[in-house]
Parts: sequence; C-alpha cells; structure tokens
Amino acid sequence: MSYTPDNSQSVSDQYVLRGATSADADELYHFMFDQVDRNIRNRSLEEIKSFIADQLIFVIILRRTSRIVGACYLFDPGIDGSWELSGVFLQPDMRGVGLAFDLAAVAITTVYLATHPTKSVRAVVVCDNTKPRKLLLKLRFTCVQNRVVVHYLLYSGLEHMPTDEHGFIYIDIFEQLRAGLLAALKHSLSLISRNDREVQILLLQQSDALEQVIYELEREPV
Repeated sequence: MSYTPDNSQSVSDQYVLRGATSADADELYHFMFDQVDRNIRNRSLEEIKSFIADQLIFVIILRRTSRIVGACYLFDPGIDGSWELSGVFLQPDMRGVGLAFDLAAVAITTVYLATHPTKSVRAVVVCDNTKPRKLLLKLRFTCVQNRVVVHYLLYSGLEHMPTDEHGFIYIDIFEQLRAGLLAALKHSLSLISRNDREVQILLLQQSDALEQVIYELEREPV
C-alpha cells in the first residue's frame, strides 16, 4: 500500500529510527529480500539474525503502522579492518525525504563509536547502479577503485546480479573521506538533540561521548 507523508507533521514525527532487534528479524528479512533487487547482495535469514545480534542493522519504522519501511547495515568484509556500508533500502514511496541519509549516518556513527576502526568505511556498488551514488556523495565517499572485476561464484549473494557472458560482475569501490565521517557523526548528534526524533540506540544516547569524538577528530591533522 502506498503511503503519502502527512505534511502537517515533520517527517521525524512520523518515523522511528532505531537499531534492529531479534523481534524484527523475520519482517526485516522479507522486507529486504522478498522482492529481489538486482543491486543488493542477498543475505540469508541467519546472516540477518547475526547482524542484528552484533548491533549492525538499523531500521526506519513508520509510526502509523509500526512496520519497517527502511533498513541498512554495516558488516566486516574481512579486508584490512574496514567496515562496509551495505543494504541501504527504503520502501519506494518513502524515498526523497532524507531517510537514507539518516539511516546511513546513524549506522556509521554507531559502529564507529563501538569499534573505532582505523580504516575508512567502504561501499561497493555495481557499475551500472546509479541510485546510491547521490547518497554516497552526500556522505563524502570517493571512488577509489573503478570497474573492479569479480566473479559471482566467489561471493555468496551475488547469484541474482547481472553478469557478462563469463559470469563476471563489474563494481566500483568507494571509501568515505574523513570529512564524510565527521558529517555522519555531526548529523547523528543532531538527531539526538531533536525532541521530535526517536533515535533508540544506546550508543547514540551517549551524546557526551559522541561530542568528544567529534572534538578529537576535528583537531587531528589531516
């Protein structure tokens, strides 16, 4: 069913942004993967439950229906200690009001506060997928590897993606600039301070710690 936001309320009055819980697992899995998106890596229900247990998945809940209308997650791809932003997905009629930026900023902030990674957050995008590039630009990601060739059999969850005649997929690899990390942290701090926004994530409730991290990053030499 299509939903038109109520213009008499702010967007943040109508949604809850929070970390996914075990009770969300089945609904979240069906929300993200029942209708296969050729550009989103497939995950199993067990993988989703594992990400939830590790506090790596974040959801947007529509207050009116209490249903999930957006989600994204981070995961450790096992490459140089970096994290990868993935699975940013919104119900089609929920797009265009800034919710993807909220989701991604909160996800990046939460994982950063929990792990203090030494490497930049990465994002991997199929070359002909233009949809996430506006969000990545807003988050100050830059393309560091262009048209990398991978075979779909080397990674689980790529079987549905379009390949060339030899089974290869072409991807671009992005990394977030330091300015983008700061932008994500500051945006998350602004969400905490809004009385009309529920950011139900324990780490983000520690606004003093977040302010200290921002202070330290701003004073680090570039």
